[in-house]
Amino acid sequence: MNTWRYAVIFHDDTDDPWYGLHEITLDEADRLIGYTEGPMLAASADEGPGEIKRQLSQALVDVARFEPIPLSAFAKPSEG
Repeated sequence: MNTWRYAVIFHDDTDDPWYGLHEITLDEADRLIGYTEGPMLAASADEGPGEIKRQLSQALVDVARFEPIPLSAFAKPSEG
């Protein structure tokens, strides 16, 4: 059975490397078989993985402090 978890991935395949927090998928032997294309959180190579940790800490503070916002509270994007 495949499982998933979060992992910080270092994107070293570009001229401007960066870190991102992704969901990864593992097979029964815990081998990486996939990850989300877009990151949940991102930080530059200069900022390092510590920035991901800082963003997560801030996210936990904000989620505990503020009520959820209904999607209807946001202006709809203009068409065209």
